[in-house]
Amino acid sequence: MAKEPEPTRYLRNTFNGQIYEWHPQLAAHKNCVEVTEVEAYPSRFQPESQKGRKSKVEALVTDDEVTAATEPSKKRPELNAEASVNLPGSKPAPKGKK
Repeated sequence: MAKEPEPTRYLRNTFNGQIYEWHPQLAAHKNCVEVTEVEAYPSRFQPESQKGRKSKVEALVTDDEVTAATEPSKKRPELNAEASVNLPGSKPAPKGKK
């Protein structure tokens, strides 16, 4: 007769919720409690009807709005030029009148 594999044992830290594989030193710690695999990784045991569901909430921000918000401003090129003076890889500062 073939032996059934022993179920994997897990420990959960009650302080921060971190999951660890079972180890005797960790099991002796007061903040670690033994949990089943279902408790440790519930996403592995979801029914097929729940996996990969589409969101019913509509996105409030479009991709175009995101790209527009992340592009650098080109409204004041003189300010941008002044701000980049003496940066590595930038052009040297223009010599002005004293």
